[in-house]
Amino acid sequence: MENTEIYFRTLDTVIRRESFLEKEMIDSDVRYLESHSQFFDKLVVLAAGSLTIGISFLIAGFEHASVEAALRRNLIGISVSIGLFVVSLVLCVLHNFEISRAVGSLSSQVEFTYQAAQRYRRFREAVPYNAQISMYPADSAQVSALETIATTHQQSKNARVRNATWLGLAAMATLIVAYVLSAVGIVIVLAGIAT
Repeated sequence: MENTEIYFRTLDTVIRRESFLEKEMIDSDVRYLESHSQFFDKLVVLAAGSLTIGISFLIAGFEHASVEAALRRNLIGISVSIGLFVVSLVLCVLHNFEISRAVGSLSSQVEFTYQAAQRYRRFREAVPYNAQISMYPADSAQVSALETIATTHQQSKNARVRNATWLGLAAMATLIVAYVLSAVGIVIVLAGIAT
């Protein structure tokens, strides 16, 4: 086998391995972002459904005199609970908005990484197998610029995922507190009806 053939087979193997690893990394990021988004889509439905049930409970309660008196005594707690459901709903929507922006940043990161890799590969394929592998300054500057842009988009994606994580934690905590307050309010209203 000639040295040239060995060189190009090795280059082809390296390119395939890099492509596989890049694809795996991208797929991993996409799956992570999708799982984040899917969980909070369900949380949005849960918060909206709970809000609907809570408001329906209030409307139905004010139609009966015995329940109305108990509701009026606990109106502040019930109002806070409904307000927390609304806050949780808004935080879930903001979380999903940040995740969608992170997906956009991931897309840009992949695009610029791909452009840098393609420019570098074209240079590598144009250089004879036994030549010194050092890029020309212009090629090196272009590859570095593309890699810098890709890194900027990666940092943007990471920051958006971090923001989304904090928004998600706040949404879950708010929803849990809203459920606890709702349960306590229902018990107080039922106890008020019984007396």
